Amino acid sequence: MFKNYGSTFLLFPGVVVVAMFILSSCATPPSQQGFAVNLFMLRDVFFDFNKTSINDDAKAVLKRNARILKDYPSQKIIVEGYADIKGSNAYNLSLSRRRANATKKYLVRLGIDSSRMKTVGKGETTQFNKGWTFHFRKIQDPGLNRRAHFQPG
Repeated sequence: MFKNYGSTFLLFPGVVVVAMFILSSCATPPSQQGFAVNLFMLRDVFFDFNKTSINDDAKAVLKRNARILKDYPSQKIIVEGYADIKGSNAYNLSLSRRRANATKKYLVRLGIDSSRMKTVGKGETTQFNKGWTFHFRKIQDPGLNRRAHFQPG
C-alpha cells in the first residue's frame, strides 16, 4: 500500500513543477521508526500583501500539510514567518511573527497539537526570491517572500 503526497517546487517566478513523493507504508508506522518529515513534503503557504489571514490557497496547502503531520505524530516543526522588503525592518519582523502564529493557529484547528509547533518571525532576513537583474533593472516577485515556511523542530 502506498501513500502519495504531491509537492510543488517553484523553479523561478511563474514556473511550477509538480512532483510526487511516494512513501511506502510498513508494518511499523513511520512515526515509530524514527523517520522525520521530509522538508520537501511540507509546502510553504503564501500571504497577500500586508496580511496575516489564511487565504483559500493557503487553506488547501495547510490541510495537506496537516494530513502529513498526522502521519508523523512525533515530529515537531518550526513555523517560520517571512515578509517582503516593503516596510521597515521592525514592522516586517512583527508581520512575519503574526504570519507564523496564524499558520500555527490554523494547523491547530486542523487537529495538530500546538505543543508540536514553535513559531518564529524572520522578517525580511531571508529572501526566498531576491530577484535578478535584466539590463540593470531589478526584477522580483516580492509575493514569494510573504510566506510561512516549515522546518523540523
